[in-house]
Amino acid sequence: MPVRFFQIGFNKCGTTSLFKLFARSGIPCVKHTGTRNSLISGRDPYHWNVQSRIRKNFSHNKKPLAGLSKSLAFFDMEFTSDDDEIENFKSFRELYAAYPDAKFMLNVRNKWDWIRSRAGHANGDYLLRAAKRHDRAGFEILHAWQHDYEAHNSSVREFFSDKKECFLEFNIDADPIEKLIDFAAPDFILEKRFWMNLNSRRDSRIQIADKVFEGLFRPPLSLPSPHAGQSVVAFPTRLAAT
Repeated sequence: MPVRFFQIGFNKCGTTSLFKLFARSGIPCVKHTGTRNSLISGRDPYHWNVQSRIRKNFSHNKKPLAGLSKSLAFFDMEFTSDDDEIENFKSFRELYAAYPDAKFMLNVRNKWDWIRSRAGHANGDYLLRAAKRHDRAGFEILHAWQHDYEAHNSSVREFFSDKKECFLEFNIDADPIEKLIDFAAPDFILEKRFWMNLNSRRDSRIQIADKVFEGLFRPPLSLPSPHAGQSVVAFPTRLAAT
């Protein structure tokens, strides 16, 4: 059985950059659902949806990657719609049990930047769909995301604390790409020239996120930022009337 590679951190933590590094290095891999524009074109959003297939495999007590033998590396292992949420990256224990020889990467970034980036994703639609899905106000979703980020990352670190040979925590803000290249080898040969941290446009996306907050909440509040000279939008106490 070939070695597999699982990214088990959240989306909006460099998943596109990481996926493209692997793909351009010639490694068969898949990001997100493995499909494009399924909702826009009117097709069933679960048709050939990799994350849906993995969830079905779990529910039928099959190997998680049954039917997905052509892919070796998996990124952005989630899928959300107006009424459904699949988060296969949180099943890291089951993935390890099924593939103990696999390599697992927890991708992380500054928490506040992550929350703002996630809130601004798809011009705020990602946040609004989450609020609708859980029947919660927008600010409640932001609080839930903060807790979820901390709890998940802590659980991953605890689980892999005695399995360091197959685990890497990679901070996309601070870690050199050589750290990932060395970890992936020799099973996955990554070429440094294909690494391009697409979060270089993060500042513009954060500005979009701030506009989204301003559209949802009155007035926007700020918290001290962990980065000198910056601020982060706080979580207001109520949703503004629309």
